[in-house]
Amino acid sequence: MDRSNTAIIGLDLYTVAERHQSGLVDAIKEQITSWKSNSYFVSASVHQSLDGVRVFTYSQRQPKFDHRSLQRPAVFSEFFRLTRCS
Repeated sequence: MDRSNTAIIGLDLYTVAERHQSGLVDAIKEQITSWKSNSYFVSASVHQSLDGVRVFTYSQRQPKFDHRSLQRPAVFSEFFRLTRCS
């Protein structure tokens, strides 16, 4: 990374129950696979901690990449409750 790099960096840290760590890693891998078809996507990786409860993601994308507009794998609802504000 340097000042001339135009990619946006995303860093996410999730904490889940130990029994769910591998399931979350699999769900994130599925999501990354779906992002690869978007021309504004650059790269992403997912890492699981040795403590069994944390998952870390690192991603790079061009400014026009909007991950919020892309469909999330259904399995994500098992890990994250979606709430809508009115």
